[in-house]
Amino acid sequence: DIGTMIYNEESISYISNILDKISHIHISEPGLALIEKRDIHKKLFKLLYERNYDKFVSIEMGYQDNLNNVLKTMEYIKEVSESAKP
Repeated sequence: DIGTMIYNEESISYISNILDKISHIHISEPGLALIEKRDIHKKLFKLLYERNYDKFVSIEMGYQDNLNNVLKTMEYIKEVSESAKP
């Protein structure tokens, strides 16, 4: 859960050490807030592509009363994912 990593100020390198044991990754924020643009997302997708991760990555947020926020978040994650491809 990336939101927990952000909250605990953990490095993405922690995932690198256990990626073979991870079956899914939640892109989230502390308290399930709206996803913010963060460098950790770029680092995450770079790592996932480098290590050929082929399992699930999902967006996890609390209720959003504005559909545009959800659509913008999906577009942001897609852009970050695409830009990290080798």
